[in-house]
Amino acid sequence: MIGQINYGGRVTDDLDRTCLMATLRKCLNPDLLALNPGEKYYYSDSEEYYCLNCTTLDEFQIMI
Repeated sequence: MIGQINYGGRVTDDLDRTCLMATLRKCLNPDLLALNPGEKYYYSDSEEYYCLNCTTLDEFQIMI
């Protein structure tokens, strides 16, 4: 739904939507929710980019 709503009308053609949907498939997927506590979900093979594993605002603020 996020990709189809297309944030503020900035997705102007089908190629933009295809790119956005591919990015969202990598960032927002069931694997992200299936992690064990403390396990990281990596967005890239380099393991440089990963999803922060926080359950509270305080935890998030400490990590950034």
